Amino acid sequence: FQAEDGIRDCLLSRGLGDVYKRQASAFAAPWEAACPAPDGRLPCTAVNATRRVIVGVTASPKGGDGLYGYDVQINNARNGPVRVVAHEWKVASPSGEPLDVVRGLGLGRGGEAVIDAGDAVRFAGELECGRPDGACVVVGTFRVRLGDATVDVATGAFALRPDCAP
Repeated sequence: FQAEDGIRDCLLSRGLGDVYKRQASAFAAPWEAACPAPDGRLPCTAVNATRRVIVGVTASPKGGDGLYGYDVQINNARNGPVRVVAHEWKVASPSGEPLDVVRGLGLGRGGEAVIDAGDAVRFAGELECGRPDGACVVVGTFRVRLGDATVDVATGAFALRPDCAP
């Protein structure tokens, strides 16, 4: 997967309406260009958009042992339907060392998902951070079809940390 252009807000976002257009960095090391929180740490949430497909994600611990729950919302701000055909989660250490890559079809519930113009879909899942301190950096990417074009929409980098609020 390779992310294209993006919308991301490095200010503390109050929601999907607080984003503005900006070029995204290369997907190979997305945490290097991530928007840190005021305390300098990567936040447990991210919002990004490509070609008017907006993806927001938030993560929180789920029972300890490095297991985290995530909640994703994908909004279609286009004039036509968007078909989500695949997803990928890249998990890395805070220094950028790759730890895991999880791939699947559609939204992870088997098969493709269609989001009609002006509509949104929300879903949840789990990711594991295999580090003893439970701190990881993640970027999710969703491969979408926009008519005849196929585009990758990345979430932007977000943290998995024991102190991420549910």
